[in-house]
Amino acid sequence: MNLIAKFMTVGSLALLLGSVSFGSLRAAPPEREGLPPGLQKKEKLPPGWQKKVGNNSVTVTTNTTVTTTTTTTTTTPHAPLPPPTPTAKPPEVVVVPTPTAKPPQVVVVPPPAPPFTPTTPSVPPPSTTWVPPTRSTVPVSTKPLTREQRENLARMERALADLEHQASRPAAADRLLHRLSNRQNIAVGTLQAQLSLNPGLTVPQLYVATIIAKEGHTSTEQVLQARKSGASWGDIASSHKVGFSDIAERLRGAEDAAREAANTEQKRSVR
Repeated sequence: MNLIAKFMTVGSLALLLGSVSFGSLRAAPPEREGLPPGLQKKEKLPPGWQKKVGNNSVTVTTNTTVTTTTTTTTTTPHAPLPPPTPTAKPPEVVVVPTPTAKPPQVVVVPPPAPPFTPTTPSVPPPSTTWVPPTRSTVPVSTKPLTREQRENLARMERALADLEHQASRPAAADRLLHRLSNRQNIAVGTLQAQLSLNPGLTVPQLYVATIIAKEGHTSTEQVLQARKSGASWGDIASSHKVGFSDIAERLRGAEDAAREAANTEQKRSVR
C-alpha cells in the first residue's frame, strides 16, 4: 500500500511539472509576435510598447490553460462612392416610309370644239294679252257742269298756269312753300318730303293738291295718287266737293306772293 501511494504521488508531481512546463513553452499570441521574449509573457505591456502594438490588449494567465483575448476593431470610414456613370441610351431607330411611286396621270384631251357660228336670236311673237289702259279711280260726275262752273274751272286752270310761270323764277318756289306752310299749318320739311317722293311734281301742283285735301277732308297723298292715275284737277276737286272758284282765288293769292318774291330777288341781283 505504501508502494502504491508513492507511485501515485510521483505520478501527480510529474503531471504537474509537465503542465507547468507546457504552459511556459506555449507559443506567444500572434499580437505579440516580434516582441522581446520578456514582454511576450507579461500580462500588460509598457505604455511605449502599447502605442507600437496598437489598441489590442491581451490578457495572459500562466496558472490556467485558458487564454482570453479581447480584440477591438477600429472601423475606417469608407470613401464616398463615385456617382454612377450614366449609361448611354441606345440610338433611336426612326423608320422613314419609302414613298411609293404615283401611278401615271391620265390626261383626257377633249376633241376640238367646232367653229363658232353666230346665230340670229329668235324674236318672240307679240303678246296677245290685252292690258287695259290706266283709268282714274276718282269717280267722275256724269252731271254736266253749269256755265258758272265751267267759267270757274277755266279761271282755276289759268291761275294754275300763271302760278307755274311765277314759280319758275328765282326765289319764287321757296316763297310758295313757306306761304303754303303758314296757311295750311304744315311743316316745310313735310312739303319738301312730298316733293322728293313724287318726282315731276311742281310746287304749284302741290299747292293745289294741298288745298283740295284740306277742304275735302282727305290726305294729300290720296289726292296725288288720283292725279297719277290720270284724273284732272277739276275731276279731283269735283269728287271731293271743292269749288273751282275757291281754288282759283287761293291760287291767285299765291301767284301775287310768288311774283313779289321773284321781283325782290331780281332787284337784289341787279344791285
